[in-house]
Amino acid sequence: MGFRSYRPDTPFVVRDFSEELLQLLTTKRGTEGDLVFPQQRRLKKQFRELIDQAVFHGGQLKLLSDGPRRQFKLVYPDAQMAYMAWTAGQREFIPLLLGIYHLVPLGQARTAGDVQWVVIEEPEMGLHVKAIQAVMLLILELLDRGYKVAISTHSEAILQIVWAIQELKATSAPPASLWKVFDLEPARWDVGQLAERCLQLSYRVFFLDYDGDAVSATDISRLDPGAEREAEKTWGQLAGLSERVNSIVAALNSDAE
Repeated sequence: MGFRSYRPDTPFVVRDFSEELLQLLTTKRGTEGDLVFPQQRRLKKQFRELIDQAVFHGGQLKLLSDGPRRQFKLVYPDAQMAYMAWTAGQREFIPLLLGIYHLVPLGQARTAGDVQWVVIEEPEMGLHVKAIQAVMLLILELLDRGYKVAISTHSEAILQIVWAIQELKATSAPPASLWKVFDLEPARWDVGQLAERCLQLSYRVFFLDYDGDAVSATDISRLDPGAEREAEKTWGQLAGLSERVNSIVAALNSDAE
């Protein structure tokens, strides 16, 4: 729905993003004809390839006319899939992709106007771990462009990537090591400078927990598995289950021997 269709108390960012989508749907602005993804001028080639492998699997995202209406469809060689036929991950990922398009403008500009902060809520929703890696690469692209990015997450996979970046920084690892974290071939990726700059940035992690009637925030930025504090040791409880299961299975195997 458009900006004016929302209640006045709806946050401005929601209404503004809705208006951007409405403009895209009605004017084709920001697309190469009907093609929304992949676009040769949008995102680095390797990023587009990884997104395709993880999310679209050879399909193209297009804006197609259906009578007086326009709608997004995933187009494959032998099928066209409307929104209700998409996977949960595709439905969650596409608004994020369109937001990235807005933040990574065409041309020489590095950022979108005076935007400084990007807030992303649970980008892992509905996504396979390979798709989460693609999302995190896009987030690194935003960081490299100078944005400050705040993420809320319940995903251990996202924290694993942040932890790996922290460890690479602490050990002064070469930038190519970052691509090994993502299981990519460094020789194929022409983004070595991006990796180098991202390893120079600061990353903070906070665990938000209920404390009586209030919410407390604990800084667990080190994500140290050997930390004394339970919140940091278990990465805000996200790694607690795997740690507990591993210890139980290890004890059972030890007793069996």
